Amino acid sequence: MNMQVAVIDRSEMIKLVAAEIARLGAAREQTTGYRAAMNVGKAHPELNWDTGHYMIISEIWQTDPELQTELERLREARGEVGFGWTKREYIEKLRATVEAAREDKDKINGLRLFADVAGFMPKDAPAQVNVTTNVGIANNVMRLPPEPVDIDEWETKTVRQQAKLIEHASGPDA
Repeated sequence: MNMQVAVIDRSEMIKLVAAEIARLGAAREQTTGYRAAMNVGKAHPELNWDTGHYMIISEIWQTDPELQTELERLREARGEVGFGWTKREYIEKLRATVEAAREDKDKINGLRLFADVAGFMPKDAPAQVNVTTNVGIANNVMRLPPEPVDIDEWETKTVRQQAKLIEHASGPDA
């Protein structure tokens, strides 16, 4: 059986993993390193990485100086230098703080802040416009009597009624 193994140098591996960690938000936890390594392994099957490789990377990524240097370089390129935490790191720290809170009021306030920062709260809803339209309805509709009337008399009343309706509809200035 002829098996080919792709050889990748350490600096290239660091760049791939650091780029994936930065894409995931650079959260300071082991699962971020594991997910980053797993994503790199899936994107580059020629590396033949398995769960063991993912575990090693998840253990060392937070302390490896070369990997941290590459992450800082990526952060600088993205304009995140000087801010300390990324938004994701801040949200995860806030979540841990809320979960550790002992008093209900602290948890509620923390959850409100978490929802606001995470984008669950709508920002400045558009102004509600209440349009009220008052339309005067004239009751100038002619009622027909239940008994039959002379057709000429009915036509005369109808013409007068139509004239009143037209006059009313055209307004006082017409």
